[in-house]
Amino acid sequence: GYSKPFDTGLSLWARSLPAIFRSVAPVAVVLAVLLTFTLPSWAADQTVPYEAVLTSLGWLLAGYGILLTGTVLSQQYTGLIRGSAHVWAARRLLPWAVSWALVLAATFAGYFLLIVPGVIIALRLFWADELVLAHRSGPVEAIRESWDMTTGVVGNVFGFQLLASGWGWIVGFAGMLVFYLLMLVVPETRVADFVLPVVFFALMMAVFGLYGAFHAPELAKFYGLRARQLYDRRVAAAPEIDEDMSTVEGVAN
Repeated sequence: GYSKPFDTGLSLWARSLPAIFRSVAPVAVVLAVLLTFTLPSWAADQTVPYEAVLTSLGWLLAGYGILLTGTVLSQQYTGLIRGSAHVWAARRLLPWAVSWALVLAATFAGYFLLIVPGVIIALRLFWADELVLAHRSGPVEAIRESWDMTTGVVGNVFGFQLLASGWGWIVGFAGMLVFYLLMLVVPETRVADFVLPVVFFALMMAVFGLYGAFHAPELAKFYGLRARQLYDRRVAAAPEIDEDMSTVEGVAN
């Protein structure tokens, strides 16, 4: 995952896709219903009761679906997440959201001061979300751990981020193409109102699936870097370990 994050990540995504779709399908159903009621494009002057509440609920469910996708990928790749992915994602949703808010606030503060500090902060705090999700760190703890983890490898992370940004554009274009093709099947008449929930369901499934394709290489890079650092620490500590073991064997003899 460290040297070939896209190969490893996309392989992970491909084998995890069925599990992702099974997990996010209920979320996509609810979102499709909400979109049907809150985005009545066939009647622009139609008022929707409690529209603000429904819209907020929609954003909450969309965030939960994104986190659920990441949960399934982490579960498939590491085995660190046990039990139901739905329950795990629900428990980690608030810390995950808080960590993202803190990272975005720190990044924007860096951009406001000077552009370079913002870039550095974004790189150093890049993996706080995974530490919150799979390692159950608190938001502040995850930020500190991500900062420590990227010490000395900012250049490598920056290179990966450039490639990941390009990959993100490709995934985003694929998403827009899917949206365009789905909208082609929806006529502009009330006769086809029943088609909208199906189209919105397909759209949300595509969003979650494509997010998985974008996130999986990031996940592979994270654990590749983590494994490499643990290995380097073990190698650095090996002489001390050998000396201790020799002392123990000498006393035993």
